[in-house]
Amino acid sequence: MIIRYSYRSAAISLMFVIAFSTLQIARSAAPDKQPKEGQSEAAGDLSSNTANLENESAVAGEFQTLGASDEYSDVMGLAYDILAKGAEYGAETRELLVEPLMKHATVRKQAGEILQAERAGDLAIELIERNGGVFDPALVEPLVFLAQLHQDGGDHPAAMERLNRAQHILHRTDGVMTGLQLPILDQMKISFAAMGQDEEAGMITDLTYAINVRHLDINSLEFVPFILGQAEFKSRTWQFRAARKLYSDALAILERFLPKNDPGFVDALNGFASVRYREQSRGVPSSRLIVRSPATTIQAPNKEIRKTHQIGKILAREWGPKTSPYSGRKEGTRTLQTVIDIIEEHPERFSTGQRAEAYIRLGDWYMLIRKPRLADGAYRKVWQLLADEEDAPKLLAGYFGQPKSLKYFKPSLPQSGPGSYENYDDRYVAVTYSVNENGAVRNLKFVESNSPSAMNVRMRDAVKQAIYRPRYVDAIAVVTDDLTLREEFSGTAYIEYSLYPPSVRKE
Repeated sequence: MIIRYSYRSAAISLMFVIAFSTLQIARSAAPDKQPKEGQSEAAGDLSSNTANLENESAVAGEFQTLGASDEYSDVMGLAYDILAKGAEYGAETRELLVEPLMKHATVRKQAGEILQAERAGDLAIELIERNGGVFDPALVEPLVFLAQLHQDGGDHPAAMERLNRAQHILHRTDGVMTGLQLPILDQMKISFAAMGQDEEAGMITDLTYAINVRHLDINSLEFVPFILGQAEFKSRTWQFRAARKLYSDALAILERFLPKNDPGFVDALNGFASVRYREQSRGVPSSRLIVRSPATTIQAPNKEIRKTHQIGKILAREWGPKTSPYSGRKEGTRTLQTVIDIIEEHPERFSTGQRAEAYIRLGDWYMLIRKPRLADGAYRKVWQLLADEEDAPKLLAGYFGQPKSLKYFKPSLPQSGPGSYENYDDRYVAVTYSVNENGAVRNLKFVESNSPSAMNVRMRDAVKQAIYRPRYVDAIAVVTDDLTLREEFSGTAYIEYSLYPPSVRKE
């Protein structure tokens, strides 16, 4: 009984100490108040203390009324004091300190005081950890805030460290496929892209799409933007077949809810056309011919799979069912022309710049599929639309001031041929050429080269196969002479004994 009574006495004393500490901190944080007329100072203090004991959120209310950056700095001192004394508080801590600290951090960030904003965010994290542990969901907000600060400063590895922790907390508290992590995943994609880690960015994109599939109705209009985002990523990473499938799914959903030629179709149609555009510009025809850079399983078939039907199975696995080599061209043309029809049918919904962009895309497409006369008609329409604009000279110069490359591949180093297999650096090839009114390269000449002859041949072929949007003067396509191109190479290749072809002149 004596031991039990001692524990009870100690517990009562501890409760009294915590209550008194809370009261002292609240009094130090609250602004000084003058006693009312006819009331003594002691009475004023007593009434103030009683009000604070009755309402634990009084201090939070005072902090929430603070609007200036300097006034929020009082919270920083109070937080440092709490952490230094090792005081612990319950749920009211977030209201009393964490929320004002995050407001203070936001104000400092807007004022460009990044170091102070980061300190406030770190203080908020330490306070939350003191009260709720290292997996408290309240940690997500300051962690994401600090990650954004690191991203703005270009420190993406530090940003990823914060984002990974925030994601891990949500995985423990809300599950792996929680929708709450979508903002975190968006920030991760930004950092991965900035660090050049495309594969990791692709994994995050796929996870984002899978989460949206889990939490949204996949046949609703709300889901269409996520389909378009996933399709664009697939298109940019050469996954053209998957991109076309996604864009087709988005268009099928839109057709259920929107009338024919509704402006809501434009984004999906432009995206679908962009896939065909990339296929043409990258040399990947819709007939599934293997003309892409990444290695595939059919580039070097062995003796066991050389029969026609066996190769056909591999082709189907790699590129899908066999189609006409011209079906992709017809599909791209039809899609872009549909966009034009929608824009012309609803001119009030689109600006002049948007209309010009639609015709530019159509003209560039015609150039890629070798129909320069049709492209010329689209480009002339752009000139007509922009001629009356206030900044017409600037806009027209941006579109037609110089030939614009639509299709060009930098040649790769030769990996086979006569000569010796050597490592070398600082090799280059410089050429001059002209672009005619049809966007084709003419009058190609070598200016200087210290590369092997095989590399010069590859450079010649690459430049001759390039396609350009021609230069226009007064709405008429003209020839552009004396264009120069210099490519530098570094790596390992077969080097022939004769470095310069007869057509190269050294200056």
